[in-house]
Amino acid sequence: MWYVYLSIFCGFLALFIYYKIIKPANFWKKRNVPHESTFALLQRKHPATILTQLYQKHKDQRYVGYLQLNHPFLMIRDLELIKQLTVKDFESFHDHYPFSYAKNDPILGKSLLMLNGQDWKQMRATLSPAYTTNKLKNMHQLMTECAQNFVGHFKGREKVAVDMKDIFTRFTTDVIASTAFGIKTDSLNQPNNRFFLMAKSLSKFGFIQVVKILISSFAKVGIFPSSVVNYFGTIIKSNIRERKQSCIVRPDMIHLMLEANKGQANQLTDDDIVAQAMTFFFAGFETVATACSFMAYELAIHPEIQQKLQAEIDSVGGVTYESLLSMKFLDQVVSESLRLWPPGFQIERMCTKSYKIEPKNHNEKGIVLEEGVSLIIPVIALHHDPDLFPEPDRFDPERFSEANRSQIVPGSYLPFGVGPRNCIASRFALLEIKTLFFHMLSKFDIVPIDTTQIPLKLSTKKMHLEPEKGFRLGIRPRKV
Repeated sequence: MWYVYLSIFCGFLALFIYYKIIKPANFWKKRNVPHESTFALLQRKHPATILTQLYQKHKDQRYVGYLQLNHPFLMIRDLELIKQLTVKDFESFHDHYPFSYAKNDPILGKSLLMLNGQDWKQMRATLSPAYTTNKLKNMHQLMTECAQNFVGHFKGREKVAVDMKDIFTRFTTDVIASTAFGIKTDSLNQPNNRFFLMAKSLSKFGFIQVVKILISSFAKVGIFPSSVVNYFGTIIKSNIRERKQSCIVRPDMIHLMLEANKGQANQLTDDDIVAQAMTFFFAGFETVATACSFMAYELAIHPEIQQKLQAEIDSVGGVTYESLLSMKFLDQVVSESLRLWPPGFQIERMCTKSYKIEPKNHNEKGIVLEEGVSLIIPVIALHHDPDLFPEPDRFDPERFSEANRSQIVPGSYLPFGVGPRNCIASRFALLEIKTLFFHMLSKFDIVPIDTTQIPLKLSTKKMHLEPEKGFRLGIRPRKV
């Protein structure tokens, strides 16, 4: 009898292999689309490296297909086609891949990052006024206080070796605590303050989170620890209650979201505000800290560029919102750093209704994208394409000077995404980076140390951009 059960088992196994592995593997082949085998993508390399190699391998194609966990992705290489799909025909590609775990999570499910369709449009329209020039100008005061605390922590010391990612994460935590949660923290001088420890718990992604994601595919289960969600929720809701009762006005995100509610037909609930604040934190503190770390690394190994930037800082004197934005070389340095090391190294969009890409080149037959297929815009590959950016691996802020900026091919520089669904907080992030480096470089030099990895190599154990040996650098007082 055992051979009967074995035969049944083998039959089910064969069907599983066919429908889950063999049949999906032919997805792009059946559609006559240039594609890469799944196995070619299974390499011990960073995803950004694999993406760039795939981009470079198919130089003669406008797009190339591949699979991830049996889900079809189409990498778009052609700049004109990228613009067409993400801007002109945005209505056919306005959503992200609908992760079921996000939909069932009480926080992520309400966040701007994960909302789709009309829900996303309404939330985006509600939050957009929070990032106008006047609102950012007011929040700059809060960023400046955090930057001054940051600089004050190292004042009076000789050269110190630091983990740049760690100290910048503490700075970005303080900024978001102040601008999004309405509280003041000092995570360098008080390294174990509860807000920072809770923030670290929020950013952890380990085995427990993987299990929760699997369960949440069919049940309503929160991904984040309930203690963390309750902690941040309590802070925000009590903050809202106190402001309403005492008519307190503070130039932060909570105030702006409360103001955005006025005159709106679709009112943000307290839970909506909690979700947006937590998502703002979850999406912002890691990426900005990473961007700052790469910029510090480039300045450390290019001291002549650092000195030129410090000269511009010295010439400004006291910084205001207006004077900070007028600093041309600072903007060039930030722009070039984001070109070399874009934290969002790829952009994903999902086809929301059947769409035909018409053939353009002689080797194309056109393709109809079914609903549910995902697009990938290979940002880091575009930024490192020698046809778009000569000597792409060289750190050269002069690419973004007034004289040279016009030579940048339109649509090739995408550090904050593209189209209507680009990063809503891009101006906030740029202001945060510039504020930090203005105050930091006015007092200190950033220098390599014995444990600094030169040249830098990306860790294959991380999904985001991070060196395999971390960001070990030195900070020493300037001799002005």
